[in-house]
Amino acid sequence: MRKVNLLVFVLFLAACVPAWADDIAAGGTIYYEDPATLHIGTGAGTPGATGAGLHPNPVSTTAVDVYQNSGGASLLGNPLLLILGIPNSTSNLFATDPISSVVSYNPYSAYPANPVNGSSAFATAGTYGLISPTSGGYFGSWTSGELYSFLGLQGPTDMSNNFGNWFTADQNIGVTAANFGIYVFALTTALEGGGLVDIQFSQALPVGAGVIAYGQTPVTYDNQGRPRVTIYDTPITQAGQVTPEPGSLALLGTGLLGLAGIVRRKFSS
Repeated sequence: MRKVNLLVFVLFLAACVPAWADDIAAGGTIYYEDPATLHIGTGAGTPGATGAGLHPNPVSTTAVDVYQNSGGASLLGNPLLLILGIPNSTSNLFATDPISSVVSYNPYSAYPANPVNGSSAFATAGTYGLISPTSGGYFGSWTSGELYSFLGLQGPTDMSNNFGNWFTADQNIGVTAANFGIYVFALTTALEGGGLVDIQFSQALPVGAGVIAYGQTPVTYDNQGRPRVTIYDTPITQAGQVTPEPGSLALLGTGLLGLAGIVRRKFSS
């Protein structure tokens, strides 16, 4: 009889282990669910806003959009964090918040039916576990490791935003980044499944700047009464990247052709 009871007790403990492990991983209070994707792009219907971008998605120097590519997804809680990585920036570039407007709308479903104006501010320490800023919205110089972890943001998060991937993405467009200055902005906005947030900047971002986002759903409770939160983040393949304007590339090409002609004439004379 004692052996049977012992076996039942062991089986009971084994059944409890996953729940205890989840509790420990979540800090003993909230279960953080695997991340869903926030895409960075240039507007409704464009590749970045449909998940079919160029990995990362080219964006302009003055505007980006954050798109939640899941029609059944929940409304995200506020704030939504917008994270910029500026190549070779080792001090605060923004004396004031450079985001001039935040507008939410949903061109694919019903909510919000009309554009909704939001707001922006420098992110503050403790938001979703965020570390303390160095100055204003500047959170320091990033030179190694994974970006969400560098910022101390709660996980699990997508781990593709490592320094090597960002360095390579910039190298591919002719920018060599010894580091990325990291800036984080807290957006108050209405973003739900299929929704889009348009963000305008009052000053141009430099070529090579990377853009990702991070958000969480409000706390819900499962059928056992446990609090759960779903994390939303941006993998490197759906990040935004400020690329040279087509006109600049054309001028660069013309200049290189002209230089080649000069070299040919010099060697032929």
